[in-house]
Amino acid sequence: MIFGSDGFRSKFGEKYLTYKNIISFACAVSQSGLLKDNLPILIGRDTRDSGIIIENIITSVLNYLGINTVTAGIVPSPCMSSLLKQSKYSLGIMITASHNPSEDNGIKLFSSKGLKIDKKIENFFEKKIISQKYIKELVFKKNGINKIIKDPYTKYCNILLKAFDFKEPKAKILIDCSNGAFSNLINYKFKKYKNFKIINDKSNGNNINKNVGALHAKSLIKALKINNYDFGVSFDGDGDRAIFTSQKYGIIETEKLIYLFNKFNFSSKIVVSSEICNLALGANLDKIGKKLIETEVGDRHVIDKVREAKCDLGAEPSGHFYFSKSANTMDGLAAMLCFVQLINIKKIDLNKIIKQVAHYPRVERNYSANRLTQNKLKIIKLKIDSLINHKNEKFIIRKSMWDPVIRVYYDYSAKNNFFIYEKIIKDNLK
Repeated sequence: MIFGSDGFRSKFGEKYLTYKNIISFACAVSQSGLLKDNLPILIGRDTRDSGIIIENIITSVLNYLGINTVTAGIVPSPCMSSLLKQSKYSLGIMITASHNPSEDNGIKLFSSKGLKIDKKIENFFEKKIISQKYIKELVFKKNGINKIIKDPYTKYCNILLKAFDFKEPKAKILIDCSNGAFSNLINYKFKKYKNFKIINDKSNGNNINKNVGALHAKSLIKALKINNYDFGVSFDGDGDRAIFTSQKYGIIETEKLIYLFNKFNFSSKIVVSSEICNLALGANLDKIGKKLIETEVGDRHVIDKVREAKCDLGAEPSGHFYFSKSANTMDGLAAMLCFVQLINIKKIDLNKIIKQVAHYPRVERNYSANRLTQNKLKIIKLKIDSLINHKNEKFIIRKSMWDPVIRVYYDYSAKNNFFIYEKIIKDNLK
């Protein structure tokens, strides 16, 4: 399997990102049936050095096959999605490995409306990339044209600023761009505000996510104290993820923000999150008359359920937030603007409220999946489900999509019974 829940990625020059596989991917695009009325293909990338190489290969092949392309340069994934929604393109290709280190890269695909493409189409791409059939059949048709977007940011920013009625925050916020795709855009639009300070916005092509950004939010807490800032937001490499921090509190759990956003910012009665959200989230939402719907892990599942339920917000505990009225994908900047709204509400002490919101203890474990069969996994789930107290405990076990492990998440509001469930897991993995 090449595609995961959000595109595919690997070390550049290896596996899915060899020269031949990139060409094969570009050829598959031309044969995918996604090209509409000769509309061009939109291509964007994050700040990795390899991004420009991959972009050049893809545009060269597509242009050789007579397909027009438009390159947006360095843009965050949510900006790409917004550009697709605003204008007329056949599809969008985002070259990024998200939160991965700089030596990796990857590809995310968006439909002409800025949504993640259908799984059936991803399966088509997988077959073509693996077969590399079309490399031998490359036939020049006519010169396709590549155009460059001079200003990819303004419309996207203006849509969000209006959607969240943006006003400068009353508290001081430190923005960590992870030396990634948001670096230029954040400087372009937010540098002028005195209560924002922007850091890790100097990409050199090899420092994206390097000890900074969403996966290293603890380092932002130190920066908050050094700079005497109240709150911080850390983006990941392609900007679809945001982790929030407080100088007084520390890293703010995403589930707490899901609850607070829904309590103060939105009116819909349904909230969506992936199944690995903390047990306390459902209990918190229930207190304010809102219902939690849980999905499989993966942003596409959350987005699909939000659209189906016609609600305002869906999110994953990893810091992926989806705001249905302003975007078609997970959006770190939208999350930041929603957070600013929260800060600016009068008579609210955000640090005090964050401390008061419940969040239950969690045990996380990884176990080798070498001896795991689907039948064994089913047995483990059934045995534990028959023992667990669903009101006070939550147990999730799932096989990792990328690593040869099974991941276990266990939350409890009172007594920790994990030792009982761990014995069942280990006994069935012998």
